[in-house]
Amino acid sequence: MIRKVFKHTHRQLAIIALIFLSTLVLTACGGGGGGGSDSYDEPKSVTSDPIKGAATSVLIDAATLKSWLDAGLVNNDNGFDEKVVIIEYATTGDHIEGAVQVGVNDLRATRLDGLAPHASLVATGAQIDAVIQAAGIDENTTIVFMTGGSGYLASRAYWTFRYWGFPMDRLKVLDGGKAAWTAAGYELVSTTTEVAASTYSVQDLGAINDDLRVSISELINVVSDSSLVNGTDYLTIDARGAADPSGYLGTGSTSSLDAASTYVVFEGHPADGIAYGQAALFDANGGYLEASQIRQNFIDAGWVEGTPVITYCTSGYSCTPIFFAFEAMLGADIQVFDGSWSQAGQYAAITTDGDGDGIDDITGAVLPSDSPWDLTAFIDDLGYNVDNGKALSTIYTMPYSA
Repeated sequence: MIRKVFKHTHRQLAIIALIFLSTLVLTACGGGGGGGSDSYDEPKSVTSDPIKGAATSVLIDAATLKSWLDAGLVNNDNGFDEKVVIIEYATTGDHIEGAVQVGVNDLRATRLDGLAPHASLVATGAQIDAVIQAAGIDENTTIVFMTGGSGYLASRAYWTFRYWGFPMDRLKVLDGGKAAWTAAGYELVSTTTEVAASTYSVQDLGAINDDLRVSISELINVVSDSSLVNGTDYLTIDARGAADPSGYLGTGSTSSLDAASTYVVFEGHPADGIAYGQAALFDANGGYLEASQIRQNFIDAGWVEGTPVITYCTSGYSCTPIFFAFEAMLGADIQVFDGSWSQAGQYAAITTDGDGDGIDDITGAVLPSDSPWDLTAFIDDLGYNVDNGKALSTIYTMPYSA
């Protein structure tokens, strides 16, 4: 009987000792000051509220990014707190401390799309993997895009990552870029950022968001169907032009991106499309306008709320602020035709070929006369660059039969 009591008492003492030790550990972890703060028990998180009336919290200001930097979240690898990686796209030189600079060619590719390869299309999966791994991005990383150049560089990087499956809640864009950072009184550094590489891949994200991109064949399908384009189903927006939203609409000559000083066959725009020069999205300091003003400006330009948009420019860059404004600020449906007019302006069929050389005698078009790829029948304000004395690209002299 005594042995049973002793064993029972011994067990109770052990439990009491464990409780006492646990209390000491919890008290020690609570921090100083006697207030029992639990600041060391909870991971520091990456949080931001919508600014400028935006529908999402993707757009952030310099003060928010500075708070993450001060909290040690930028390139953090402690495995406990959340992590922020800053991608400075297509610019070099002094940068925000911890920013990883990514070259312009790292996020674009020449791909076979339609009848021929075209430059400046969305980057490949291998390219994205190389960027995210070199930057140390993993499944717990929030990515901030910024640039020291034109705002469309940051939005192009944002669109590229969205296309490859990154959710909006893991992506941020610094409003006003590097200029906004320095205007807020924050410093830049010249030291090279060194980070531990990751093994993360776009394959870890699941499916790509291919509905955010329009290929040349998809564009032709849309603009050739009068029941779809520029009604309640789609509206095309040409993002070229200056701050005047009345914009471009094919009034200049578009580079082919194929060879220096060569141009596309024709100019114009999909029937009933509108122009909205992307520069009109920004204020005098290079930051986005208030969302309410952006919404009203698009309505004034001809957009009907609820109508999905396809936007394009020359090479798939300056149209991406339009994409960002619709998706991240207005919460509206939009797609990017990244081949843009440097690709679309080549898709013209021969109508006159008296010498039989496979090139139109008047326009310079090279597609067969019955080609289903011919866009010209669906183009308003159609004009040909040979009339402007421009040398044309020869990219479509490749032996395609369609």
